[in-house]
Amino acid sequence: VGRTRELVYAFVGLVLAVLCLEMPASAHLELFGGVTYNTYSLEWGPVDSGESDLPFNSGWGFYAGVQYWLNPSLAIGGQIESFTGSGRERWLLGDGQTQVSIGIDGQGTGYLATLAVPISSREELQVTPFVGAGVYQVGADLRLRAQGGGTMPGVVTAKGRLSSSFQLGGKVGVSIGKEVGPGVVLSGQIAYRLVPTFRSLQLELFGFEQDWVADRGINVSGLSGALALMYRF
Repeated sequence: VGRTRELVYAFVGLVLAVLCLEMPASAHLELFGGVTYNTYSLEWGPVDSGESDLPFNSGWGFYAGVQYWLNPSLAIGGQIESFTGSGRERWLLGDGQTQVSIGIDGQGTGYLATLAVPISSREELQVTPFVGAGVYQVGADLRLRAQGGGTMPGVVTAKGRLSSSFQLGGKVGVSIGKEVGPGVVLSGQIAYRLVPTFRSLQLELFGFEQDWVADRGINVSGLSGALALMYRF
């Protein structure tokens, strides 16, 4: 955990240092933030990897960041994004009598360095493709319930948590904005997030914590739509 935190701090520090070193006196500063709706999936296969999938397909999030326009054709910056999702599944174990259900509330965080290059900057509409690269981390709260039958009647419930270390990822997309006031831009954004599946996880259950390598793991790659406000200095 300590090493992953150091990695994030070093990454953020590097982005800030690059921004400060590269910004000329004529550069324009922009602050932005917005809400997002994200698609992704969490595949869960503790019973049968071919039959048991826990839907985890979409959720809300937000992002915020800063970028500097080095010239009218190039901007560099950094952003933080957070996204959430939830899912539920129920299945019957091999004894034909024990029912198991699982619910999950997941969240992820990304720290990205970004590069933007506008292809249209007319006053009416501003179209700006962008790419971002950085590190991501995910976590999920679990709710387990097992109801037995036959020789094992009764109900067993438990709460747990899955967490991951940071790993590299990125996204690519396009932003379309319109100035709605002096220095204020309202924009819509569509992007695709690409992050390798999180398989090396830490599982906390019944008060114990252990490392767990999932067969399929948590996949947060997918589409992201956003509505944002930007303020230009």
